[in-house]
Amino acid sequence: MYRIALNTAITARRKNNKYIFTNTPDSTIEDPDVMLDHSEDLKLLHQAISELSQVDKALILLWLDEKSYAEIASFLGITEKNVSVRLVRIRKKLARNIHKIQQR
Repeated sequence: MYRIALNTAITARRKNNKYIFTNTPDSTIEDPDVMLDHSEDLKLLHQAISELSQVDKALILLWLDEKSYAEIASFLGITEKNVSVRLVRIRKKLARNIHKIQQR
């Protein structure tokens, strides 16, 4: 049951962030080549995250949304220490997944 609520919350959060625009001075606009590099990195990260389990995906997405360990723990019904330990393991999994994807 909590997974449905969590997925709904994550989806709503993404939709709300989708249309946020900021006024950026022209001098700070990135070089298009750099932007392409970032989009490739994001695609790679998304692909690596897609290979994680549902709970690991939820955990890493909440962390990427800059939620505190306390917030993540309350969302998932685990302890803050468990959040910390699992995030370390998930980041290692992501590094291995990215390495595998790059070698394909």
